[in-house]
Amino acid sequence: MEKNKALKIFKLELDPNRIFGLDILRAFAILVVVLGHSSIYLPKTLRSYNAYLEFPGVAIFFVLSGYLISKNFN
Repeated sequence: MEKNKALKIFKLELDPNRIFGLDILRAFAILVVVLGHSSIYLPKTLRSYNAYLEFPGVAIFFVLSGYLISKNFN
């Protein structure tokens, strides 16, 4: 009962075909990409580690976006 009440308060419409876990993974990939692009604000000692995160974040984002978009066409 509480779940329905919260949905009415925030006016959320949940699509039963969405995979919530993949949306969370895509949000994490976006966060990694944003952190990768903000490397100029990191100390010089941490900038080299940041390069390891940027490319996988972009790859995960594009793969998941392609999958989720193509899933909607079926």
